[in-house]
Amino acid sequence: MYDLLTAAPHMPPRLMLEASELEAYRTGYYMALDMALKVMEHAEARWSIYLRSRRLEARRRRSPAGQE
Repeated sequence: MYDLLTAAPHMPPRLMLEASELEAYRTGYYMALDMALKVMEHAEARWSIYLRSRRLEARRRRSPAGQE
């Protein structure tokens, strides 16, 4: 992901865009990168919740009845 964030948007060598089209292209490129980062953050948060719930469930199973 670091490489994508630090590299310039990929464009074919002979691509001819007007200034407004180029701006739209760059905006879309960086919006897509932003969404990719948000998806990765969400996946990490979900994994954290999953692990926390597993530990909590294991703790509940180990504790004597009525001492939660």
